[in-house]
Amino acid sequence: SGKSYVTEAANDIKNILEVGNIIPREDESANSDIIIVLGADYEARAAETAVSEEVEEIIKINILNGEGTAKLALTVKGIIESHFNEDGKILEVVETKNADNWNYTQTEIIIFTSGEGVNTLARQLQERLGVGVIKHSDNNVDNVDISIILGSDYTNK
Repeated sequence: SGKSYVTEAANDIKNILEVGNIIPREDESANSDIIIVLGADYEARAAETAVSEEVEEIIKINILNGEGTAKLALTVKGIIESHFNEDGKILEVVETKNADNWNYTQTEIIIFTSGEGVNTLARQLQERLGVGVIKHSDNNVDNVDISIILGSDYTNK
């Protein structure tokens, strides 16, 4: 559409979504002035924005090696902190250590608190790691919001 108010509206939408391109339509067969197609760039950006806007306090995490590979928890700490704290600190890995055993075949992301953004961050951690099941527990002996116990599914992916 060649109407300036449509172009302005399209620019406003693009600014709100923080991604995208505006492509003027050549044919007028659709009954809409603006058509929005959401791609993978929107999903990733929206997910990152959601956590940073939700989190008022820094979420505390510990990472446990439940698989046995030397320095695995420390390596994952670096990956997680650099990814999630890129635009401002939203999480802190307060501890890396060995789990109670090295027989974990499945990575566990255990939520202990109900603070703002904790559930969302747990899902994003699962997505970033590419593995893991999210669980809830009241047995918070390490006094963190989330524990990640790395299993062999992580090293085998």
